Amino acid sequence: VNVKDFGAVGDGVTDDTAAIQAAIDYSNSIGGCIVFLPEGSYKTSSPINLKPKVFLNGSGTRSTTIVGNGTHSVISAVGSISNILSSGKLSNLTIRGSSKINTNVKGIEFAWVNRYEICNVEIFQCYIGFYFSNAWQTKVDNIQIHGTGTDQSYIGFYGAEVDPSNQNNVINAINCIVQGVEKYGFRLINFNGSKFTNCEALDGEIGFYLGAPIVGTEAIRWGQFSNCLADTNSDINWKLERGSATSFTQCSFSNCWAGNSQYGFRIFDASQLNISSQLTVGNSVGMIASIEMNRCARIVISGGSFLEYAIVGIQLNDCEYCNINGNHTYSSILPATHKGFAETGTSNNNIGLGNTFYNGITVIGAQTNIVRNNGQGTICEKTGSATLLSSATSVVVTHGLSYTPSIDDVRITPRNDITPAVRLWVTNMTSTQFTINSNVSPTGNCLISWSINPIRT
Repeated sequence: VNVKDFGAVGDGVTDDTAAIQAAIDYSNSIGGCIVFLPEGSYKTSSPINLKPKVFLNGSGTRSTTIVGNGTHSVISAVGSISNILSSGKLSNLTIRGSSKINTNVKGIEFAWVNRYEICNVEIFQCYIGFYFSNAWQTKVDNIQIHGTGTDQSYIGFYGAEVDPSNQNNVINAINCIVQGVEKYGFRLINFNGSKFTNCEALDGEIGFYLGAPIVGTEAIRWGQFSNCLADTNSDINWKLERGSATSFTQCSFSNCWAGNSQYGFRIFDASQLNISSQLTVGNSVGMIASIEMNRCARIVISGGSFLEYAIVGIQLNDCEYCNINGNHTYSSILPATHKGFAETGTSNNNIGLGNTFYNGITVIGAQTNIVRNNGQGTICEKTGSATLLSSATSVVVTHGLSYTPSIDDVRITPRNDITPAVRLWVTNMTSTQFTINSNVSPTGNCLISWSINPIRT
C-alpha cells in the first residue's frame, strides 16, 4: 500500500497525518501488509498510530522523513493491559520531532506491545528518541539517535516504569547508537528481560543510566549487556542505581567499554551482578574511578582491565561478599597515595584473587581476603628477590609486611641453575624478616625469587 494513493504528498508542507493514518488503518483492516512511504518529507500534526500487522516502511533513512510538527509523539503504538498490540514493524526512515525540551515529544512511543520491530531508523530533535513501557519481545535493530544544535535530542532510549503486576520490559536492542544527546544515552528504568548488544552511548552526560525508578518500587533485574560502549560522557559512562526499587540484581555486563569520563562504572545498592571482561580507559586527566561500588553485595568483577584512572582502579565503599578476580589495574598518572584497589567504610568479607593491582591496595575488612595477587604494595602479600652468595648457606630477607606471615605462605624459586643436590627452605620467620637456607653453598651466587601469598589476610 502506497501512502500517496491515500492522498499523502510528502512535500514537507502539506499535513500528511490523515493520509498516512488512513493507509495504516486500511492495511490493518485487511489483515496487515506493507505501508510504503516513498522518498519525501511527511509533515504530521498528531501521532501516527502504528497498528498490529502493519509494516510501515520508508525508502531509506536519507530519503524518507516523518516530521512531527507539534508537541506529540511522531510514531505511536500504545495499547493497554486488556488490549496488547502485537506484530507491527517500522523501518527505513528518519523521524524528526519538534523539540528536545517538551516532554511530550517522543520519536517512537511503544507501550503495551508484543513482538513489534524497529530497524534502520534515525531520530532527531526529540525529548525522548525511543520510549518503551510494558513491552515484550520487541526487536530494535540499528536505531541511531544523534545530532547537534537544533537536531539534538535530550534522551536517547527510555525504558519506563512498568505495570507492577507484569514487571517486564523485554526488548532486544542490537547495533543501536546514541550520540550527542543532552542528558542520557540510555535511561533504562525498567529493562527486565532485555538484551542490549553492540550498542553505543557517546557524548552525553551519562551513557547508560540503569534503574532508580522515579515512581514505583518494582525490582530492577534480568538485564544483559554485551559488547556495549559508553565513551566521552561528561559525568558517568555506566550508572547503576537501585533507588526506590526493591532490588537491583541478577544482571550481566560482558565485554563492555567505558572511556574518557569521570567514572567508568558507578554502582549503588546493587547485588548479584556479573561484570566480566570490562575495559575502562581514562583520558589524559584520568577517571576518578574505573569502577566504584557503593553499598553493594555479591557482585563478581572478573577479567577486566581498568586503565589510566586518577584516583582508584576498583573502589568498594560499604560493600560485602564481592568477588574481584583476574583483573588488571594500571595508571601511568596515578598519584602515589592512590591505589589500584581500595575498600572503605564498612566493607568486609570481600575477596580479591589473581589480580594485578598497580600501586598497591587498601583493605579494611577483617574478613576480607586479598590472595594470590601480584604482591605490589598490598598489606597481605609481597614479592621480592634475594642473593645467596657462593660462600654462604643462608640469606636473611626483610619482607616488609605489617604482620607475621606463616612460613607455609612463602614460596622460593632459584633463578640460576643449581644442582639437584641443592635444597632450599625457610626458617626464622619474624614480624620483619625470614631466612632462606641451603643445605650446601652454591657454586656461584644464586638469585632467589620469593613471594608471600597467604590464604587469608
